[in-house]
Amino acid sequence: MPIPKPKSGENKSTFVSRCKSEISGEYPTDQSLAICISTWDNEKFASYPWSKCIEDQQNRGYSVKTAERICGWIRAKNQ
Repeated sequence: MPIPKPKSGENKSTFVSRCKSEISGEYPTDQSLAICISTWDNEKFASYPWSKCIEDQQNRGYSVKTAERICGWIRAKNQ
């Protein structure tokens, strides 16, 4: 069975619960939890615009250079 994808408007908690129940027969509980959380994070950040990422990091108090490093890591992780 393929790993489920988040549905439009679904929050993280709801998605992870649904995902875990859908794949529970294929993976141990701890592994299914990790798979579902990673799937949520990958889907969430896959469409994170660079300029929005930089802005968000600067709003958290990071310098432009640090923001670029964080956003670069997010981008690399999701490619």
